[in-house]
Amino acid sequence: MPSRPAVVAILLLLSAVAGAQEYYYNLKFRLQPKNFADTIPIEVADGRIYIPVTIAGRTHRFLLDTGASMSAVFTPASPSPAAPASSPPVGYAAAVPQPVGVITSHDATGQTLQTPVVALPAVQIGSLTVSGYHATLLPPLRAPGDCAGIIGFDIFNKGLLAKIDTRRRRLILTDRRRHFSGEPGFEARYRLRRHVPFVALSPFAAFADEARFDTGDRALYALSRQSYDAARAASPAEVEQQVEARTLGSLRIGHFGTESADEVALLCLPTLTWGDFSFRNVRTLTAQGASAVGSALLDYGSVIIDPRRRRLLFQPYDGGTQCLVDNRLPDIYYVPDPQGRPTVGLVWEQSEPYRQGFRRGDVIIAVDGTPVRTVADFTHYPFIANQTYTVSVIDSRGDTRQIWVAK
Repeated sequence: MPSRPAVVAILLLLSAVAGAQEYYYNLKFRLQPKNFADTIPIEVADGRIYIPVTIAGRTHRFLLDTGASMSAVFTPASPSPAAPASSPPVGYAAAVPQPVGVITSHDATGQTLQTPVVALPAVQIGSLTVSGYHATLLPPLRAPGDCAGIIGFDIFNKGLLAKIDTRRRRLILTDRRRHFSGEPGFEARYRLRRHVPFVALSPFAAFADEARFDTGDRALYALSRQSYDAARAASPAEVEQQVEARTLGSLRIGHFGTESADEVALLCLPTLTWGDFSFRNVRTLTAQGASAVGSALLDYGSVIIDPRRRRLLFQPYDGGTQCLVDNRLPDIYYVPDPQGRPTVGLVWEQSEPYRQGFRRGDVIIAVDGTPVRTVADFTHYPFIANQTYTVSVIDSRGDTRQIWVAK
């Protein structure tokens, strides 16, 4: 529990932010030392990549999110200046960051929110010290485990090169522009949109889709509804041939909420190309917001980020010019409702969960009488194989019913 002075500090901070001016993205923070290269251990959990970050003498677990333009620290409550947090974000007890303004932040679904921006105390990532670093204050990540914030793409836009290698559980950071010169791989040039990298992929013949490189997204590839509609208009026969199912639902969770319900198509792409490299038999879903290539890419190879040349270099772990993915997607997707409760966002009509009785809009409230309050509570419930559980739900009409689920 934070001390009373720490709580008072955060209340005063957010009160000051309430009248702050609009903040504009900048890279004026400082990096020390110069001419360095460092290897930082990473943790991979639930399809996400975490790195250790030290602020004000305390080491925290931060999400490495290349789809975020700025880094962030999490607060237990709404980041709105009008709704002060009940306890301080990381580092506050030792050194209170200074408010520098507010910024309009965008999440993966395209939703926006005015969020406070603060100047952090010195941030340590391995041997690298980042001074004068600015970060947004955001509500906590909807994921299990203790995650204190986000390291965004601003650290790379500053000029740092990186190699993300989840097989060896390491992140190599360097300011040496030629550190990775001569390494083999498949290049994809990127352009910045809202300060994050977008690369061109080909999910269909003669159709290039611009996708955000987003390690905060668990999927290998998510196809935006806009790109799907454009490809279908250009080549209806080819696209329709790759559709395996359709339903109404929502599955993408942004930092500020869940996408609204819409038609979702399940596709199996015979080939998804990244430059001269091909992923074969890739199943993907259409989603709102931009297309994205996510952290599952790193299941198949490491990626070098070179901001000086604005390129990503994919290095397949097993060599070659292609790999077979042939992935299976979940039969049911859970999203948080406005109160954060686990809710069925999408369930395929021919699936086992549908036969068990789950329907879109069902809010899950308990398992065998044990309350569940968040998506993480339910998806990480300690189910045991070959046992049957009673799942209590509230349906879209407000009625409570039980569903018997065999694991």
